[in-house]
Amino acid sequence: PLSVALLDIDFFKQVNDQHGHMVGDEVLREVRSRAERGMRAGDLFARYGGEEFCSIFCESDASEGEALAEDVRRALGDVPFETSNGPLPVTASFGVATWNGEGPCISPEEILKAADEQLYRAKDSGRNRVCSVVVAP
Repeated sequence: PLSVALLDIDFFKQVNDQHGHMVGDEVLREVRSRAERGMRAGDLFARYGGEEFCSIFCESDASEGEALAEDVRRALGDVPFETSNGPLPVTASFGVATWNGEGPCISPEEILKAADEQLYRAKDSGRNRVCSVVVAP
């Protein structure tokens, strides 16, 4: 099994608009730092674009993929980020897609599309949450 999570920092444009791009950059670096602290050996965490990041949780079924994303969500949102402009609350929305490892493989594009759809579901349903789906070929 394999789970892919896309995360988007909630209201990141407001961080840049209210505190400046240097503080925005501090937030991006702290997101990476906090997320990577909770990652397991063999997992991957990378910037996907803008304020979006992608995690690949190897050998993770749907419940484990969702739990790992939830751990990262809490690591980001539970303690304000220390920035040069002072403490800043930061939350993120997550979309997780899991291929259960059975049957034909799915393409990287299919699992990323499914994770992206779940990310938008998380944002549309209030942000600062994890939404997930199991993808079948």
